Amino acid sequence: GVPCQISSSGLLLNDIRSLNLIDVTNVEVGQVLEVLRNSPYLERLELGRSPLACPSKLALKPIYLPHLMVLHLIFMPVQVSNYLLSTIRAPNCSELSISSHFPKFSEDVVREHIFTNSTNHFSPVLQKLLTGSKYRDVDVVRFDNGSIGFHLLFRDKEAGHFADHGNLRLEFKLHSVEQIEGTVRWLVGYLQPGVPKAPIRLYADGIEEFRLINVIESHWAITHFGFCLSSDPGASWPSPILAHMGQPAASGWPLPDLEVFVYAPGLQDEVMLDMLRRRYGQGSGEPNSGRLDPRPLMRVRIEPHQTQGAQLAGEVGKILPQAEISLMENYKGSIWSL
Repeated sequence: GVPCQISSSGLLLNDIRSLNLIDVTNVEVGQVLEVLRNSPYLERLELGRSPLACPSKLALKPIYLPHLMVLHLIFMPVQVSNYLLSTIRAPNCSELSISSHFPKFSEDVVREHIFTNSTNHFSPVLQKLLTGSKYRDVDVVRFDNGSIGFHLLFRDKEAGHFADHGNLRLEFKLHSVEQIEGTVRWLVGYLQPGVPKAPIRLYADGIEEFRLINVIESHWAITHFGFCLSSDPGASWPSPILAHMGQPAASGWPLPDLEVFVYAPGLQDEVMLDMLRRRYGQGSGEPNSGRLDPRPLMRVRIEPHQTQGAQLAGEVGKILPQAEISLMENYKGSIWSL
């Protein structure tokens, strides 16, 4: 939207049910808090992309919003997001969306700068949203400037890739794989111990560090995995992630629950095909090793390419005659579905 300005008197609102201040300028956090205090029946709150400044002092008392179901804090300064989450009490929140650009903080950025000890009252909400969703998507993308995007979207209904809404949506711009790992460790702190791993769909673009896959896999069952090679001319060859997927450990194969694989053709197509042969080709198993074979791959989707897509799909079909092989035509729907 187009940024607009509102005056102080423009926020003299009481008893409202929905408040959207996305792309609004010339408004202070104190004004927003005053509106919230006078709106106990508020059901939806959206704030974002506004130059809000964090007050020098915390609010004197919490703001209870028992009817608040939807809370979106979109690319706010991390101090402001933390301030609002520290002040607002919304025990019935069922749709939480937080996005932030983090400076180059330490590894545990989320726990130290947004969901700090002062926001512990949101722990039951986070636990509910993390464990109750049907579809769980995590995307990790390395940008040309070296920063890394972490995008988590948990929801009950299937939707297009990079959908804007879900039960829980986190979009963080970070600066290292270590910060991604710290974010994952923060998240899994809300999972109940001893419960079987829930399925998750992971898409990695430009990522080479397979240890990140291991961190996620240790807490969720990766049933869908999409992989796009790094465009960096200095990227490793062979791809550490493809090599990792094709090399079993004594206890079993990496990504043992994988059912759907999405791949973007590039300079390492032969490495990818070799990985598939090692995992699923005839004679890939070792009967006396005691190692469990990976789950059979049900579907492979090849992203569009001027010349390589169809030919690569044919080669994959030779290795996986029982799997469903398809070329992706567009991104209008989920990359995981036909």
